[in-house]
Amino acid sequence: MDQSHVYEIAGHFIEIVWKLPDGQNWQLPGFAPFLSDKLSEKMSKTDKECEATNSTENKLFTINIVPLKEAAENAAQKKKERILSTFDMETGVCELRKLDNSYKFLIFTTEGNLSIKLEMEAGRHVINCFCALYEKPANRIKAPDPNHLRFALWMAVGFVGIPELTAAVHSSAIIHENQAVLFLGESGTGKSTHTRLWLENVPGTRLLNDDSPMLRLHKREDLQARDCRSPRQDEREPDLKLDKEHDHNSDYDHENTLYIYGSPWSGKGKVYRNENYPVAAIVRLQQAPFNRATRLNVVQGFAALYPSFPPAYLKDENLHEKICTIISGILKTIPVYRLECLPKPSAVQLIYKNVFGNNKSGLEIQFGDARSDNKTKGKK
Repeated sequence: MDQSHVYEIAGHFIEIVWKLPDGQNWQLPGFAPFLSDKLSEKMSKTDKECEATNSTENKLFTINIVPLKEAAENAAQKKKERILSTFDMETGVCELRKLDNSYKFLIFTTEGNLSIKLEMEAGRHVINCFCALYEKPANRIKAPDPNHLRFALWMAVGFVGIPELTAAVHSSAIIHENQAVLFLGESGTGKSTHTRLWLENVPGTRLLNDDSPMLRLHKREDLQARDCRSPRQDEREPDLKLDKEHDHNSDYDHENTLYIYGSPWSGKGKVYRNENYPVAAIVRLQQAPFNRATRLNVVQGFAALYPSFPPAYLKDENLHEKICTIISGILKTIPVYRLECLPKPSAVQLIYKNVFGNNKSGLEIQFGDARSDNKTKGKK
């Protein structure tokens, strides 16, 4: 018997239906906090205006997990497919193909065997994920490769999310004063180190996600519909309350508002928070023998943001256009900085002042480099 779970990821409902032998299904790491029962909740009679709202957040996307042996292959169609992207992952090789409005995403093992095949179609809310099954010695149950399946689901959510102006961004996201700051950079540029310095030196800072949070550009009508369906203001959980003290982040000050959401995909920190916050700023990090923060203009900001979006989908003209729409919306909504910096608390102090202004609680005293120097002198 098929079994399914519904998850709410970045405000979108994703149903995962397990169609494996004997009704096998399990919770993949990181997904449990995103389980949702909202679709089964009945709207109150006073919410007639909400009921009439045609919001993208009401859409349900279904991903069927199916044994690979049930996948049908059309040789003639395969010859016509265009390869958009090929890239490596830790335990395999990935390939994205396209024919008209149909897409295939394939993961091959390091030995060259097909492990996962996603079949997706633009505008269709059902995705089939065909999985090779491998026997587990412990219980002799055949199951998909969990790492391949998690990545395939990331690609599937990206495929349905990007047309709705929702995309994963390779970044580390911290929360401070009920707002988010995102740190971008290529691997090895110090995202994890800089994030750790915030957590260690700025009281009240938390990590939302250290690898793949979801950015969503909300249109004003979507925000009104979301607030209408959400608990009333005095009943909301703290993480959903709007920070009215910061006028530039008020939901209705702009046509669009940028939010960052936690996701089931995180890095080594394995932080999976089902929370969302308005974005105060995005910072691209660059190693340097000094600290310097520069607010970027539109052209510079676009160049700073572009590489952090899903590279395979940047190769498709339709999805590329939507990603560019998201980037354009970001640049109209929030500041983007380049931070050339040392791996020291003074770098945090500098960008903190740029993003949040001079604080009123004496944080400068708490995270200056002098504090670290004094500790070192005390040990001599």
